[in-house]
Amino acid sequence: MKLYKLAFLYSAFNTGYSLTSPVKWAAAVFGIGSAIQGYNVLWILLGSILYFLMCLGAGVACFKFGWVDAINEVNNQYNPFAKEVREKLKVNRHTE
Repeated sequence: MKLYKLAFLYSAFNTGYSLTSPVKWAAAVFGIGSAIQGYNVLWILLGSILYFLMCLGAGVACFKFGWVDAINEVNNQYNPFAKEVREKLKVNRHTE
């Protein structure tokens, strides 16, 4: 798998980005306000880079500590195909 690491980083960033969505909007409003008031754009760029790194770190932590597996398990409880397979195989995972 040539691009596994890149795909992992992409998935980790997307996971962290979705978790920090409310923070994103607060930072965007603050950044726009700072730009209008004439603050140095370099500070806004630095804040954007820090937010990117925060999203990446949060996503990697979600994968490392099993949060992504828990989210997938919750989604599978409402997936008709997964329900059907579990009934057929007599598997009951949501009791953990």
